[in-house]
Amino acid sequence: FTGKDTTYYPDFLITYQDKNGKKISEVIEVKPRNQALLELARTQQEKAAVVLNMAKWEAATVWCRSRGIKFRVINENDIFHNPGKKR
Repeated sequence: FTGKDTTYYPDFLITYQDKNGKKISEVIEVKPRNQALLELARTQQEKAAVVLNMAKWEAATVWCRSRGIKFRVINENDIFHNPGKKR
């Protein structure tokens, strides 16, 4: 995005077994919705953060895919899911 090499540190790397015993690894990034969805960004600063985050996540997705790892971004709706509310 900036043309410079940078180091990206995701929030979590988890490894678990699914119900069939298969080992699964995931890289998980946690961000507020207004830093993950352009339509929710109000200020220019928030919009710039979304664009930068999307560039990071694109690179992280490619890196993870090449290693057989899932990449996921979650937000407050995922963490504090309330079954009766719209996401």
